[in-house]
Amino acid sequence: MAPTKYTERPAQSLSGPRVYSTDFHPSHFAAKPLSAGLELAILRSLKVKFLTKGTVTINGGHLLHPSVVGILRQNESILSDGLLLPARREDKATFGDYADDHAQQIREAGWSDVDLKTAVSFIEDRVKEILPWRVEQAVDAFRQRLLEGFQNPHSQIHRTLLRDGGLTEADLVRMIDEIGKLDLREDHSMERYIEQQPSHVQNFLRRYSHACYHVVGTTVVNCETGTDLAALSEVRINDLTGNAASRSDEVLSDVNIFHRCCFAMAMQIVNEAMVPVTFIDAIPFEKIASIRRALQDQGFQKKYDEIVSDFLSRIAAGNDFKSMEAWDINRTVRLVDELAMDFRRYLESEVVNYKTASQKAHESEAVWSFAETAKSGLHMVPVISELIAGVEMVKSYAAGIKHLRAAVLLRDDPKAAAEHVKHERARRAEDFLQVLDPSNKATILDALRELRRIAAHEIAPH
Repeated sequence: MAPTKYTERPAQSLSGPRVYSTDFHPSHFAAKPLSAGLELAILRSLKVKFLTKGTVTINGGHLLHPSVVGILRQNESILSDGLLLPARREDKATFGDYADDHAQQIREAGWSDVDLKTAVSFIEDRVKEILPWRVEQAVDAFRQRLLEGFQNPHSQIHRTLLRDGGLTEADLVRMIDEIGKLDLREDHSMERYIEQQPSHVQNFLRRYSHACYHVVGTTVVNCETGTDLAALSEVRINDLTGNAASRSDEVLSDVNIFHRCCFAMAMQIVNEAMVPVTFIDAIPFEKIASIRRALQDQGFQKKYDEIVSDFLSRIAAGNDFKSMEAWDINRTVRLVDELAMDFRRYLESEVVNYKTASQKAHESEAVWSFAETAKSGLHMVPVISELIAGVEMVKSYAAGIKHLRAAVLLRDDPKAAAEHVKHERARRAEDFLQVLDPSNKATILDALRELRRIAAHEIAPH
């Protein structure tokens, strides 16, 4: 049983947009040391999940991996703000009971017993809620999933092991027998078995095992698979086929769906400049919790999830996605554009409401005010462009006029103008919860506009 300080959220109680994250899986941290690029990609993927899903579950055993502990220490809000919901086995009294799973990595990191206890305390002190699960829920399904691929002569893993791994049918029969007898109750059992196989096939086996493990895991924690785990995912394409094309920007990963299919289309429709995917990185984790709540209350997550889920369900028609086999990677590349068009069709229905609710009324006041300021020779004051952008965020004409006229008072004081700009940026970021209006039908466009502003505030010099 979990210590009393935890709140337990049973899997069957979860509802709404949710996903099972694989971002902290130990296989991501095989390279030593952890590269800055990989760490950035992991954090970016997590941020997109936090913004688009109300619940993000993760295998609690992965939190104690030394590389993961390092990431969490630099981004404490991930745990302390409850952004992640760790799934912890009922037979594990604390997160420290997962230490055996990472024994080799702990040794390689040079951790002492004190270091281990400190890491466990760090996690225990910040996790407030867990999802309990029993090992019996996953073992048989995991084993069956593994064996199905090895036994099926038409499966990708079967063909890969014979063609690229140089194994024989007799080798596969032996592996099927050994895996059938393997004790899979511990996460590391399959990994240790893979390490005993010929080195030239270990990566094939590891990728396939990883994919099978998480497809089973997502069922245990009652979460949608998301693009990390679905048949369209990077795990699905890259790990099962090893195809280099899956590493391109065309992959239907969580980040690409959010940025290329949704965000890019939204910016195009409202005629705003597109920003690179790095804008996601600029949103600090300590602000994610409040932003996420606003996105939930305003309806962004629900609408976003509906569009993606509807798309996946339509293209899945007639295909056995659960088999994780026989998927055409060329089709995956084409699907990125198809999903982007789905977002475009929906966003075009929002854009009238977006302009009417967020811009039209304030634009008339802004035009009048700036005509007046132009007469005062204020065209050289840079704060004006900032204040125009701020008008659509205020809730009434009076507030808009107040901010516009403030520019006139600041025209002779560049220092005061700069400070005012800085103040306005900060205020707009902090007002995120108040700005989004659930009654406005421009659900996605409004939300993405404000995310863009928050990122701009973080990037801008302070």
